[in-house]
Amino acid sequence: MPNAHMQVNMVERDARATPAGMLPQAPDIQPTREEVIARAEAGESWGEHSAIMTWLDDSIGVLLETLDQEGLSDNTVVVLLSDHQSTGKRTLYEAGVHVPMLVKWPGTVAPGSVCDELACNIDLVPTFEEIVGGDPSRIKVDGKSILPLLRGEHKPVHDSLLLEFGFARGVVTKEWKYISLRFPPDARQMADHDKCIWDGSSRGSQKAWQRQFPAYSDKDQLYNLTSDPAEQTNLFDHPEQKPVVKRLQTELRSYLQKMPHAFGEFNL
Repeated sequence: MPNAHMQVNMVERDARATPAGMLPQAPDIQPTREEVIARAEAGESWGEHSAIMTWLDDSIGVLLETLDQEGLSDNTVVVLLSDHQSTGKRTLYEAGVHVPMLVKWPGTVAPGSVCDELACNIDLVPTFEEIVGGDPSRIKVDGKSILPLLRGEHKPVHDSLLLEFGFARGVVTKEWKYISLRFPPDARQMADHDKCIWDGSSRGSQKAWQRQFPAYSDKDQLYNLTSDPAEQTNLFDHPEQKPVVKRLQTELRSYLQKMPHAFGEFNL
């Protein structure tokens, strides 16, 4: 959630600035930053600390309205997704990797429809390639086209997905997630003392995640996402889950053996 400091920066930054350089003048197709903050402080939107989110919402509205005005809405696919939820950033837990994805495509994606099949951002490029009539197989990427899912075909595109961040690797299916935490020798001292054990973030972040995820520091973690979506109970050492552990570790090894760098015992 954006904080007050971000809200101030939102106003103080030059509205003409873009990643490619300065515009001759600030865009005037949406409410100004000052107007958005005033609305938030007056209780007309999501609250005084969420002005930047209201501004983003307004921006998306302008985009959709412009497509309507130009007669392009019926022939345009609009995709909106986030990189993580408000908690769990820089982790492989669901709050860090399981994010919403909204798609607007009149005539193809049914309004109000929901799909819970596994998909990833790496799937977007081959999907767009297929949408425009190309051959997704010609693109050398790890993703797969999810066009069938957009058309309402609930047939899995992935049986599992590889997860990776910092010193952690994982594999997730619709029901299960296995997380492996392995350190190279030169990272052990940092991990054992004053840094976040997953990626070198601050001790404050580490303490927050340790409170939120009881098994955060465990070398091996297994979660049943159906019964425990908040990932509070590590089932790795439960004898009855040994077949699941073996299957997911084999799956992770299959992913990692294709990688050029080592990770623990998985791609020796």
